[in-house]
Amino acid sequence: ALRDATPMVVYSAKTLSLNPESESAKENFDLVKEQWVTEAVRLRTDVDKCVKPTDFLVESEKKVKEEGDAAKALMKTSPKEAVVKVAMVQKITNRVLEVTDAELENLGDCTYRVKLV
Repeated sequence: ALRDATPMVVYSAKTLSLNPESESAKENFDLVKEQWVTEAVRLRTDVDKCVKPTDFLVESEKKVKEEGDAAKALMKTSPKEAVVKVAMVQKITNRVLEVTDAELENLGDCTYRVKLV
């Protein structure tokens, strides 16, 4: 599970950072990283099956606005925190594009899809 894989990735990354020349540390990090990515993709796929794309898009829009507003508010007082908020907006936006692309693929070659693309 993702919860179990996360501490292993962190530990492996720390070990690799302390031993950057170690081939076994690199191999171990690559292995646990790949396990983590596999679990994250599986979890995302399971969540996608449970959430309607329209609901996801509505909530994503709210979150982008919330994070964007927070970033604006932080620009003068804490630019580093503002950058973190902007990065979150980028991640959400990338996920919205993935979901939108998947939905377009589901439409096939219908006229509506052709006009969108």
